[in-house]
Amino acid sequence: MRLLAAFGVYLGDNLIEPQEDNPKGFFEDRALMELNSGLLGSVAENGRYGLLSLGAEFYDEETFRTELRAYLESAYGESLLWGFKDPRLCLTFRSWKGVLRKLGVSHSFLVPVRNPLEVAQSLQKREGRPIEFGLAAWFLYMFSALEYAAEAPSCFVAFKDLFDDVRGVMERVGRFLGEDCSAHTESLDAFEGEFLDAGLYRNRDDAAQLAAHCRGMESIPDFYAALMGFCAEGTVAPETIRELLDLHRESFTTLAASIAGGAPDYLRAEMHENSLTLKKYVSAFEDCSAALAENVKAHEFYKEGYEKFQGLYEDAAMALEQRQQALDENRRAMDELRQALLDSQDALQDAHLVIAEREETIRLEQQRLLEIKRSKAWRFLQFLARFGVGAGIVGKAGKNLRKGVERVERQRAYKRAKVSHALSSAVDAAGREEIQTVAALREQSRRGRHVVFMDYDFPEFDAHAGGRHSWLYVKLLADLGFAVTFLAQGNEGKPYIKHLEGIGVHVPDRAFFRGASWGNWLYMCREEIDFVVASRPFPSVKYLSLIRDLMRVPLIYFAHDLHFLRLGRQQEQAGDVCEGEISRCRTAEDKLIRRCSHMLTPSTFEVQYVAEHFGKQEATAIPVFFYDDEMLAGHEGEKEPGSLLFVGSFEHAPNRAALVWFVEKVLPLIVEKHGDAVLSIIGSKPPENWDLGEHVRLLGRVSEEELEQAYRKSKVAIAPLLFGAGVKGKVIESMAMNCPVVGTTIAFEGIPAGEMIVPVDSPEQFADRVSHYLGMDDAGYRAVQAGIRQYMKRYFSEDTAKELMEKVISSVDTDD
Repeated sequence: MRLLAAFGVYLGDNLIEPQEDNPKGFFEDRALMELNSGLLGSVAENGRYGLLSLGAEFYDEETFRTELRAYLESAYGESLLWGFKDPRLCLTFRSWKGVLRKLGVSHSFLVPVRNPLEVAQSLQKREGRPIEFGLAAWFLYMFSALEYAAEAPSCFVAFKDLFDDVRGVMERVGRFLGEDCSAHTESLDAFEGEFLDAGLYRNRDDAAQLAAHCRGMESIPDFYAALMGFCAEGTVAPETIRELLDLHRESFTTLAASIAGGAPDYLRAEMHENSLTLKKYVSAFEDCSAALAENVKAHEFYKEGYEKFQGLYEDAAMALEQRQQALDENRRAMDELRQALLDSQDALQDAHLVIAEREETIRLEQQRLLEIKRSKAWRFLQFLARFGVGAGIVGKAGKNLRKGVERVERQRAYKRAKVSHALSSAVDAAGREEIQTVAALREQSRRGRHVVFMDYDFPEFDAHAGGRHSWLYVKLLADLGFAVTFLAQGNEGKPYIKHLEGIGVHVPDRAFFRGASWGNWLYMCREEIDFVVASRPFPSVKYLSLIRDLMRVPLIYFAHDLHFLRLGRQQEQAGDVCEGEISRCRTAEDKLIRRCSHMLTPSTFEVQYVAEHFGKQEATAIPVFFYDDEMLAGHEGEKEPGSLLFVGSFEHAPNRAALVWFVEKVLPLIVEKHGDAVLSIIGSKPPENWDLGEHVRLLGRVSEEELEQAYRKSKVAIAPLLFGAGVKGKVIESMAMNCPVVGTTIAFEGIPAGEMIVPVDSPEQFADRVSHYLGMDDAGYRAVQAGIRQYMKRYFSEDTAKELMEKVISSVDTDD
């Protein structure tokens, strides 16, 4: 096709782009290739090469002709001499002929001939096809092509002559086209000097080698020899072509019938796979057809409605502006309603406060009644009663006394109704036993103090970073000598309950909460609680008023990250977060941050953020994970060359987005420099059938021992996060395992500065940083590991975490 272009044949402007295995480029029109593919794909169980199309009827051929004509008119209508290449034309040209005839286009064929063994070997190398498949496909294609070549002017060119006698080929093609080579000297010279490359002719075979591979298909060498004779002449009379076809027609018919009626083994797999795919498409087509029919009915219905109400259009247009104003008002009302809904959660707990206030009022009224009974007026009334005198004659003093008695009785009735409904229903025999259990734990603890740790679920320390973060600090509070109770909103987590109880943490029996809630438990045990640690905004914000206003105990807000900040960044990057959810989280976190006694967060960035945006000065950055000296010193191992590691749960949206970005944009750059680079991905709930290429291993969830082994073998850990908030546990864990980390600005946000904390955000920078570690010699790599150990001991040791927690607890004791 490049030679035809040198003679001025127009090939279109929609050609397939060059690729790595064909840098010289392709000369097939992309749209025409797709039309041919669609036509061949309409035959059931047709393979990629369309061999079952021989003698079969195409599905919806009329649509193909309509689309083909429209495209030829738009793309080639103004060209006097144009050409198109697709080997599958020998199967589909029967559907082209009528279109070309209606367009008034005369056609001819340039038939390239290549040794069939060379073609078969090329298919084997590129696609793994058996040699027999390539030989059969060549014979069926070439035989079908000659059927059409016998009906129109044709020129035959041997592929090997392009490299052995290119000028002779040029002369024969020029004569065929009616073009003088001297008129195209410059373009023909460029074709010979720049385009032709003998290195592209990789498979060269002779007739003897071909014959050796054609056992059972002996007609193929004879057919090829005849075609090479045609190439020597250039053009051949139609009668000569037909004689050759008649000579080999029986072989063609037998082979074509064997494929259509009983395909060879090497075709069955492809036929079956394509049959299943076609059935899926047919099923989808039927579903779409049914949906289309429903839509047509709906269209007719709405069309009738439109015609019926068309006269009202002008009135509706005039009312549009008023409706828009109403919509704005409704939107503002919706925002107020949303805020009211959030406030109503607090109102549930405010009821407890009202009850407490009523109790205090009753106590005061009882005290006043006692004072009245001790007064002279009361003794005077008793004196009158002895003589049968009615109380009404005593005037103002008697009236006040009756009103006081009646008020006390009403308040007593109110107390019995409200308190019995809201609280006392939960304090049954099991509740009283729970109070005794908590009191005993508090008394037996080393410090004689009791802390309640609240979270939405039990700490899954082996599944995700958030669960491990909570687990470490629950254990730390127990190690510091506190009696600890863990309240979890979720019902799951029995294995984790055993772990909590194993370190001395009290987990209330779930049977208690069947008719109660966290609020019942907290209020019931309020006298035995010294302070509360609330983890995450939901459902902690629901009990904020109960803890701070009614119970009046210190509240430490244990923030894993700022949820609204993380969700906002996710919305900017991916656009898949509801604005209402961001607003809901911000409202909840605003209340918790402003009203808590102290806020704990792993991120130094978030400590500065809440001080600047919320005016919260009582905030401390604590290690997201922490380790003792023995753990930090015990992670040496033989590193595998080119080994990369990513750890993170696939439930977390930032992790999924990070992996897609890294595999598509960064990993190819690393592989160019380090061909042995392999990325291992560890994390719970990975997507099914996620094929990321030969340089990626998707391991899913693993045990703690397997995870540690992965860190020991990996030379570099990656954290290519594009959005998120808080400190990333995977970064700290990797460095604790003495493995260098390459991460983005988001990945390192909130982490103390250090020599190894170098954020890189572009694909090129990220790949260069990873290559820097992969290319290090042993001495340089050991020096980096020594720096990591020193950094971790300074900022992420167990002693550091204990010291910070002691200071925070001391401060809330003083302030509250």
